[in-house]
This record gives sequence, C-alpha cells and structure tokens, in this order.
Amino acid sequence: MGQTPPPRRRPLRSSGRILRRTGQERPGQDASGAAAGGLPRPARSFALAAVLSGVFLVVATGAGITAGLPSMARDLGIADAQAVWIVNAYQIAMLTLLFPAAGVAKAAGASRTFLAGLALFALASAGCALAPDLLWLASCRALQGTGAACCMGQSMFLIEQILPRRLLGRGIGLNAAAISLAVIAGPCAVSAILAQGDWRLLFVLGMPCAAASFALGLPFLPRSRPEDRKPLRQALPPDALLLGLACFGSFFAALSAASLGAFQLALAGAPLFLAAAFAYAKNQLRSPEPAFPADLLHKPAFSLSALCLLLCFMAQSACITACPFFFQERLGFTAPQTGLVLTAWPCLHVAASLCSARLAERFDGRSVSLCGMLICAGGVLSFLAPWGWSGPDFGLGTPVQACFGPVWRLALCGLGFGLFQAPNDAITLLCAPHGRRSSASAMLAMCRSLGQTLGAMAAGSAFASLPGAPEGAFVLAGAFALAGCLALALRRAC
Repeated sequence: MGQTPPPRRRPLRSSGRILRRTGQERPGQDASGAAAGGLPRPARSFALAAVLSGVFLVVATGAGITAGLPSMARDLGIADAQAVWIVNAYQIAMLTLLFPAAGVAKAAGASRTFLAGLALFALASAGCALAPDLLWLASCRALQGTGAACCMGQSMFLIEQILPRRLLGRGIGLNAAAISLAVIAGPCAVSAILAQGDWRLLFVLGMPCAAASFALGLPFLPRSRPEDRKPLRQALPPDALLLGLACFGSFFAALSAASLGAFQLALAGAPLFLAAAFAYAKNQLRSPEPAFPADLLHKPAFSLSALCLLLCFMAQSACITACPFFFQERLGFTAPQTGLVLTAWPCLHVAASLCSARLAERFDGRSVSLCGMLICAGGVLSFLAPWGWSGPDFGLGTPVQACFGPVWRLALCGLGFGLFQAPNDAITLLCAPHGRRSSASAMLAMCRSLGQTLGAMAAGSAFASLPGAPEGAFVLAGAFALAGCLALALRRAC
C-alpha cells in the first residue's frame, strides 16, 4: 500500500513573514520566548474598547476644537491670530512629549502611562472649561496635549499586548478606523454643541468621556511585569529629557511661528533648534536604550516605514487643506456642502482600514500597503485632471452630477490610504524588538502628527506662492504621495 502523503501545511500569515524578514521573534512568542496569546476573551474586548475610546476622544478633541476658535476668541476678547495658540499649545505639547512619555512607560508600564494620560486629559478639560483668559486656556490645552502624548504614544503598543499576534493587524486597522471616525465626528460634534450652548461645554463633555475610558481600562488593561520595568532615572535620564524638550520644543515652536507668518521669529529660533538637535542626537546615540528610537532607524524596514508614514500623511493633509478652497472657489460649493463631500475620504478610510488587515493576512503586508498608496497617489493626482468637474451649479441643477467628480476622487484617496496605513503600522511596530515597541509606537504617533502639520504648512505655502490657484497644493500633495510610494517600493526590495 502506498504511504499517505503528509498533510499540506497552511501558509504562514503575513505577520510571520514580516518578522522573519526583520529578524525578530516568531509569531506567538514574545522577546523571552513565552507565549504571546494576548488577553483572554472577555478582558480582551474591554481593554481594546478602553484604548480605542481613549484614542477616539483625544483625536476628536484635537480635530474638532478648531471649529470653536471663533466663539472662543469672541468670548475671551482676543484676536483671531491669538486664538490659534489654543490649538498650537496642544499640538506643541503633544508632539514634544511623545518620546518622554515612552520613557515613562518603560518605568511605570504602558497601561499606567495610558491611564495617567486619560486622567490628566480629564483634569485639563476641567481647567479649560473654567478658563478666564487666553493664558489660562492655552496652559490647560498644553496639559491636555501632555495627556494626549501619553495616550497616543502607547496605544499601538497596548494593542499589541491585548490581542494575539494573529489578530494584531486587525487591531491596528481598528485603531486607524477609530482615528478616521474621530476626524469626522470631532468637527460635527463641535458644530452641534456650539449651535446649542457655550464653547466651554466642549471641554465639560470631554471629562465624563475620559473618565469612562479610564474606568473601563483600569481593571482590564494588561499589567507589565516588574522585571520588565526600569528605574525612572535609567528609562528617562534627566539630560536626555532636557535636551529632547529643547530640541522638539524649539522645532515645533518655530513651525508654529512660521505658520502664523512670523518668519523672522522662526529663523531666529533656528540656531537654538540646530544646537539642541545636535546635542540630543549625540546623547541618544550614546544611550543603550534611547527614548528617541535612533537605534531602530538603522534598520531599513523601520526607517523606510516611518518615512512612508510621514510622507503619506503630508500628502493627505496637503490635499485635504486644498480641497475646501478648490470646491468653494472653483466649483461654487457652499461650506456645508463642502463639509459633506469631504467625508468621502474618512468614510472610505474607515472601511478600507477594517479590510486591510484581512488582506495583509492573506497576502504580503508590504505589497498591500504599496498598492494602497499607489491608489491614494492616483486619487490625489486625479484632482489635476480636467475631466469630471461639473461646475458651480451644485444644488441648483444636477447636484448628484456635481457631487460625482469630487466624491469619487476623495473616495479613491480614502480607499488607498486605508489599505496603506494599517499594514504599514504593523510592519513598523514589528520591526522593533519587544522591549523597544513603546518607542516605536511613539514614533508612529510622531510621524502621523508631524506629517499632518507639515502637509498643512506646505499647502499654505502653495497658497501664498500661487494666490487663487489651489492646484499648487494638489501638485505638492501628489509629489509627497509619489515619494511615499517610492519609499514603500524600496522597503519591499529590502
């Protein structure tokens, strides 16, 4: 009798292929070789809900508060240019403290850092609601940014601890979907609240939401083992902390000054940034476990993935910034119509993010992210194509036809960006050793936020150089997207 042929082995999922290529531990094991099965089922769902709700709250608050700036300026008796610092204080604090928060997480644990961020966010929201003047409000917004840094910098690392390795891609897809939903819901919620009440209600409502996420996460978030923690002085040396604050603080302060048109002030701060950056880089290269993941940037897969994320968020931000001007000035859309059409990008982003994890499990995640970004680049460049625009008769003659041109372009961008982001985030996170994934998670948050800031500034520069021609911003957005595709192709070849 013939021998029974051996059963066919199921192909390894994409996460396993990623790990083997990057030289990290095999799926199902952590750095020490122990089983990495995530939390048990009941606790897993509650812990994931706590992380996603916290991320949703932080992003929705950051995205929506801009809509309330005119009301805040009138109530506080300040100029519109001064009111911008209500946003800038939050952004500068969050971006500057992402890596110090990662150092604190090494000493206190990621869960405690995340929960502390939620608690600080709630307390700062109470301070914002009671603010009598701009200085008080901007200071409390900076405290909110500090809490946001603790939450956003640790969210991906916590998702990796909560879920089994085989579900990590889906968890990262849910995180991307939560961020996209927050971008949609934030401005809508702020507009609805301001139509019914005072702007202070925006911050009052944030307190119970943060408290609910805190209460949900406190009993269920994973606890780090004592042997995995480090003394605070070792995890976050004082010299590295001060140099990092000087480096990132001066950089983002100069960006804020430039965005407000104070170019002389931005140039005056450039020597301080260069000196602080040189000293900080020297300090981090000498450190055995730097807070800024300089050691991880030596890996082509990690550095190219982070660069891709930065470039692609620059493309997204530049395109989204240019769209309202193009739709209203060229196509004759009203502001409400523009806002409704713009939701096509995040809606398709949410749907694609939920599907991209399954595609990355079936195929190579590097190929999925590259295909997604090619689709997004095609959508961005399609704004330069003359066909498909119906003119300024929106709402009068054929509104469906007038919507079709911008909607399919934005939908194509959102579809491609959703297919790109979740696999790219998973690859970036898994490139780092287990003990360095807190810093890798902070790096992902930094690239997202910095890309959005730089993209908006690039669009503003295009508007200043070519007044009345939003096409210049679309050209820059397309260039950023194509550069991201090139970096993704180089990563796939590594």
